[in-house]
Amino acid sequence: MQSFFLFSIHRIVVGRKGESMDNLIGISIIGLLVGVIGTGLGGILSLFLKNTNKIMSFLLGLTGGFMMFIVTFHLIPEAYYVAESLFVVISGIVLGILLVILIEAYIDIMGKSTYCLI
Repeated sequence: MQSFFLFSIHRIVVGRKGESMDNLIGISIIGLLVGVIGTGLGGILSLFLKNTNKIMSFLLGLTGGFMMFIVTFHLIPEAYYVAESLFVVISGIVLGILLVILIEAYIDIMGKSTYCLI
């Protein structure tokens, strides 16, 4: 059963005759399924765990570590490959950090006010 499943995924991604990975729809479907299954399993797991500070701290640290791993080893090298300039990559990181700071400040201001503009 597992080999049939893996063969089916390989057939969707690569194609029937060993073509290159140009099947964007197949790749998108696999990404969607992985995200839905992963989020669903995490949600089901959270239903069975007690809500303690130790467990929450551990899980937040674990997810933070995963995010740092993905950014460090996958997104930044890909950005460097596409931009071919370290300056552009570092500028994008700095602009992203500044954007998050501005959005958090705006949310904090809007949370303290009695009216909302949005």
